[in-house]
Amino acid sequence: MTDEVAPGLGGAGLVTGALWSDGDGDGRTDLLVTLEWGPVLYFHNAGGKFVNRTQVCGLNDHWGWWNGIAGGDIDHDGDIDYAVTNFGLNTKYHASREKPARLFYGDFDGTGKMRCVEAEYEGEKLYPVRGRSCSSAAMPFLLEKFGTFREFAMAQLPEIYPTTRLKQARQFAATDLESGLFINGGSGKFTFRPLPRIAQIAPGYGVEFRDVDGDSHLDLYLVQNFYNPQAETGRMAGGVSQLLKGDGTGNFAPISPDRSGLLVPGDAKSLASPDLDGDGWPDFVIGINDGKLMAFRNEGAPDGSMFKVRLRGRPGNPTGVGARATVHLGDGSARTAEVYAGAGYLSQGPADLAFGLGSGGKVARVEVAWPDGRSSTIEAPEGGAVTIEQPR
Repeated sequence: MTDEVAPGLGGAGLVTGALWSDGDGDGRTDLLVTLEWGPVLYFHNAGGKFVNRTQVCGLNDHWGWWNGIAGGDIDHDGDIDYAVTNFGLNTKYHASREKPARLFYGDFDGTGKMRCVEAEYEGEKLYPVRGRSCSSAAMPFLLEKFGTFREFAMAQLPEIYPTTRLKQARQFAATDLESGLFINGGSGKFTFRPLPRIAQIAPGYGVEFRDVDGDSHLDLYLVQNFYNPQAETGRMAGGVSQLLKGDGTGNFAPISPDRSGLLVPGDAKSLASPDLDGDGWPDFVIGINDGKLMAFRNEGAPDGSMFKVRLRGRPGNPTGVGARATVHLGDGSARTAEVYAGAGYLSQGPADLAFGLGSGGKVARVEVAWPDGRSSTIEAPEGGAVTIEQPR
């Protein structure tokens, strides 16, 4: 079924996350898939069959170790942009388009056993990432070929493993290790923009767009760290999570933990943003690998306000997953959001949509585009929330 409906998805590679979202604004829900050792894949919904358009939409230029993915309209142009977490820039790994991190998967010693060999460029030369001890434990022939650690350390990759076997191996690459934004230029054409440097301090995982201060601009929050790499590498634990304040134009500025109150020093992975206390403000819940769940209550902001949209779909899709709501404000501007079944990294949040209105902002009307092609409009809703039912 997968090969018929979404050719190429079944053999995509090591999938780490996925998001159902209308990336090109045609009213049909597309599929974005994050990969380790690959790009963020984009499968366009062509009326029930999904066509791989990763190349034409600009995503194929950025191969990484992608983890979580979140969608939101960060620049108020009506289309959905995406934040994607990656491995960051504070590890032993380095990558660029000219000199990508490399991975070879094959039989390197003629035993029929498949092994992984990581490689990285130093200047113009390609060297293995793993040393003589680790490599020879998997492939003992290396002990005979290289009698000393120095001999192994001085050898380039083709001098260690037979060139023919390297060519026969499956090869993977990563050109980008920065967490960043894919800015939607309309019709599903994307431009990559790295997040601020502080967000690259550790591998990123869970990620959410939320207007945390109600100023009508989406902010971005991500959780970080990786405690289980190879033993000789050690923990990658430089992060304590990071809140980034959005300005409504696609730019984000870091907010320090002493200002935000968001401090997550553990091996953080999952992230969701429910309204835990029902006050209208989005809170955060974080899952820690081998640790206790953490929750942070949003105390709100005096100069902001929130408006909640609850969608009630038909049987089979009661929360309206795939719907897109647009809140039109009294000043003529608009804010757009989608209902997701799951987002971030191994996470699922609430189906209700929370919109920041700024100081004294008024809602003129709410428009909903339902996944079946129907639409709803509510004029001048009163109060801080509205419930909209899908037309029968």
